[in-house]
Amino acid sequence: MGGLLKGETDVHKWKRIMKSEIWEAKDDSVLPVLRLSYNHLSSNLKQCFAYCSMFPKSDAFDKNQLTKLWMAQEFILTKKNEKTEDIGSDYFNNLEKRFFFEISSDDSTKYRMHDLIHDLAQSMAHPFFSQVKDERPMSTKKESLSLKENSRHVSLLCKEVEQPILEIVDTSKKLRTLVFPAGHLKAFGHALQKVFDELSYIRVLDLSSSTLKKLPKSIEKLKLLRYLNLCKTEIKKLPNSICRPYNLETLKLLGCPWLFKLPRDLADLTNLRYLELDEMFWSVVCILPPNIGRLTSLHNLHAFHVGCETGYRLEELKNMVYLTGTLHISKLENAATVGDANLKDKEWLQKVVYEWSNQNINTQDKAREEEVLEELQPHSNVREVHIFHYRGIELPTWMKNGQLQNLVAISLKHCARTKILNLGQLPKLKEVRLKNMQVLEEWQEEQQEEHYPSLKKLKISHCPKLTKLPCFFPKLDHLKIKKCDLLETIPLAPLTNITLVDNPLLKHLNEDLPVGIVYKQRPEETREVKISNCPELLKLPDFLYLDKLEIIGCRSLTASWEKENVEDLQHLAMDTYIDDKLLSLIHGNNTLHSGDFKHLQCKVSSQMAKHPKSQSSLYPWLGTS
Repeated sequence: MGGLLKGETDVHKWKRIMKSEIWEAKDDSVLPVLRLSYNHLSSNLKQCFAYCSMFPKSDAFDKNQLTKLWMAQEFILTKKNEKTEDIGSDYFNNLEKRFFFEISSDDSTKYRMHDLIHDLAQSMAHPFFSQVKDERPMSTKKESLSLKENSRHVSLLCKEVEQPILEIVDTSKKLRTLVFPAGHLKAFGHALQKVFDELSYIRVLDLSSSTLKKLPKSIEKLKLLRYLNLCKTEIKKLPNSICRPYNLETLKLLGCPWLFKLPRDLADLTNLRYLELDEMFWSVVCILPPNIGRLTSLHNLHAFHVGCETGYRLEELKNMVYLTGTLHISKLENAATVGDANLKDKEWLQKVVYEWSNQNINTQDKAREEEVLEELQPHSNVREVHIFHYRGIELPTWMKNGQLQNLVAISLKHCARTKILNLGQLPKLKEVRLKNMQVLEEWQEEQQEEHYPSLKKLKISHCPKLTKLPCFFPKLDHLKIKKCDLLETIPLAPLTNITLVDNPLLKHLNEDLPVGIVYKQRPEETREVKISNCPELLKLPDFLYLDKLEIIGCRSLTASWEKENVEDLQHLAMDTYIDDKLLSLIHGNNTLHSGDFKHLQCKVSSQMAKHPKSQSSLYPWLGTS
């Protein structure tokens, strides 16, 4: 009732609902107030809600997947200049606000229906929507399933499905949905062939979690099919005939470990919106079917390998304006007409990866690579940019001139010729990763606090010529620097996690703050510090509060320890230390449960040296040796 009348200021509507005849209805199966709420839904929302009656009670479902099912049945009224998915999301939110859906207690990313709401859905859905369960009398076919000829949507919850499928096909020739929500492994036997031969009106077909190894070629008969789920099957190859149901919008192939190739005529599925495959598939597959650019409605194309031949060139991406999520473009050395990729207009892309092959290429190609990357500017909505094996000297202007104001993460790996890094002002940037930048010398920025006000993670490794970093990051809490041979200082920041490994010249924190910036030490507790093979490092910050501490191969290191710094210490690893103060502070520490003390050396007081027994009682967790 709260969802129904929220924001309603017309007192007459409240009175009409109060006086409604539905309160006098004698139906023990559904509460009157729930029926009243259902009656006030629009016809489209009623259909969408009734469709959920096919789920088992307490079943958790995904919002986006449910929207795809609604789309397959054309329950969503499309509007000009609006994506069907967005309208479907509004439908879902409307039902959630009225408490028809609630967040699952087991998984906060999924939803479920309360048992009373589920009873309402089943009551309103009959006879067009039906569940078939094991607990049913086995007499004549029609009586055993309780189906009628006008049944349109069926979910089969039986463990043995072959015989029920045969009965369903004989009873409901105009079936539009056949799903199997139960998670147990299913064997379709000979019944599957009959589905393809006779259910010509089918729109949603779920064959997931089954022993299916091969899809019949007769699938081409299902001209109206819009949603096909083949997840968690042992299928190895898709017949090319799967490209004949031209209305197909969703093809789910998650959890198919033996599938490494897509049918050659995939581009014929011009209405395909979702091609769901595991990340493993995208990382292993070397080549996609040709002319993938004809799939102009496709929302997810995680990887595109640029080829030299027609049908495989970068221009295939030009009209794929609905791409969302991640797009990994590899083999960019084959790029010719770069501007035709039209990345700037793909406003729903969140992450773009630019990758050249890891191979030696003529040094004269560096100008061409700079041109390619410059022309592949993404939309300003992009949140992550990753660049691998780039051999240009300069980074593109769109990474330096502040056009990507929504950028959250940057990763540069194996960029062999980049000497100067300049990223401009990026107010939302939270993470930077630099790896194997062999000639990188300097991260060059104007020393102003507003350049990276949100940066929280910085990871730099295998940059042997790097000598300079920005001196201050106001919110940096995770810092990892590994194998930077010439780096002497690390940025000043309120760190909570520090890893410094194999940095032979690293000495201290940068204390040369820009004019006008005052560093305010935050009280947040540092949890992990790992410092290995940094022999010149002189001191640690004074504000460390530790859960885990490892100091190996740091002969010059000192620290100002206090009891509060180590009272929660759980793990300690050391090989050489010049003062016994730290060890004395953790005497009697009940939280310490692991340690590694190879060749531990301590300066101990003369009194303790004279009385070894007192030393063993002070550090009982070290053992007697």
